[in-house]
Amino acid sequence: MTETTLHQIPVSNAPYQEQTFAFNDLKIRLTLRWNSIGEFWAMDVYETIAQKQICQGVSLVVGVPILWHSTQPYYFLLTDEYGANLDPMSYTDLGSRYLLYIVEK
Repeated sequence: MTETTLHQIPVSNAPYQEQTFAFNDLKIRLTLRWNSIGEFWAMDVYETIAQKQICQGVSLVVGVPILWHSTQPYYFLLTDEYGANLDPMSYTDLGSRYLLYIVEK
């Protein structure tokens, strides 16, 4: 069995944030936004070189490999550093209590 390497994505608690980063041979634009009505973080993923929208409005949930069932060679993982495995209930905890990772499949 091979070891899985988590690559932490630097995120903050700003209610809207967008960044572009390289992962393997891909260039990924990640948009995170806090939905204040439903009280959850939503994620959009866009691959800029391929000009392909991978997902839009996907909820960030703790412990679930996000995009695991997609054909992309990666997935995202949100962790609760407090160990309670609770989903984010406030935007203020992203980047401190909750950390986001990208993982190669």
